[in-house]
Amino acid sequence: MEVAAGRAQQNGTDGRGLGIWRRVPAGAAALGPLQGTLAFAVGSTLIARALYAAAGAPTLAGAFATAALNTGAAAGPWLGGAALDAGLGGRSPLWAAALLVALALATAALTPARIRTAP
Repeated sequence: MEVAAGRAQQNGTDGRGLGIWRRVPAGAAALGPLQGTLAFAVGSTLIARALYAAAGAPTLAGAFATAALNTGAAAGPWLGGAALDAGLGGRSPLWAAALLVALALATAALTPARIRTAP
């Protein structure tokens, strides 16, 4: 227990990794499947949207949409781990996630809307 407490103190989390759920194991256990469900729902929706937008090349659109989601799924944890390794504190993965969300929103805002309706 001392080793875990030392690690928590070292990375700045003070043992509050799951916030309000840290003392409710059932609540913390329920968040995993919920997060997985939301991830699959969002991924499927984005891929379907890409297929709809690129009706002329659905295979290419599906491949690019899937590759983009897989890149994000790999880059997010890597960036969070890099922030922890850099000694930026236990909450640094949250800031890394916020940075990635901000980059995604900026990309979406700067991308021209070329979605056409399918015939």
